[in-house]
Order: sequence, then C-alpha cells, then structure tokens
Amino acid sequence: MGFLIGAVLFLLPFAVYLLWRRANPEGEPSVRMLTLAGIGVALAAVGFLVYGFSRGMDPDAAYIPARIGPDGRVLPPDAAPRPPR
Repeated sequence: MGFLIGAVLFLLPFAVYLLWRRANPEGEPSVRMLTLAGIGVALAAVGFLVYGFSRGMDPDAAYIPARIGPDGRVLPPDAAPRPPR
C-alpha cells in the first residue's frame, strides 16, 4: 500500500501537467507560475538541507541498528558513544 501511495504522489504532478497541456495546447506557463515553481523548488531544497544537518549523528558515535528487544518489541535505531580504544 505504501508503494502505491508513493507512486501516485510521484506521478501526480506529471498527470496534472498532461491535463493542463491537453486543455491548453497552445498556451505556455506564465511567468508567475514559473516563479512560484522556482520558489517551491528552492524551499524544498532548503528544507532538505535543514533536515539533513539537524539529524546528523556525532562522528564519534557508534550506530546501533534496529533490533528486537528482550520483550519481543522492535527497538528503534540509536547511537551510542564508542568505547575507548
């Protein structure tokens, strides 16, 4: 189900563009639409960068992958300090 939702969300802009081109075969996107699309792309890029830098792990930490706990529940991934060498 998740794959289907992801595929629909990926294909939706292409479908909207195709419908727009069929409705306006001789029309071109206005400057306002192109400006808004550019602003949207820039905001998305800034959001990706902020998220990436805010979710960083300490370089000296050891990654602990997801695992099954003693009670049978799945424990999320974590980071722990590395033991001294």
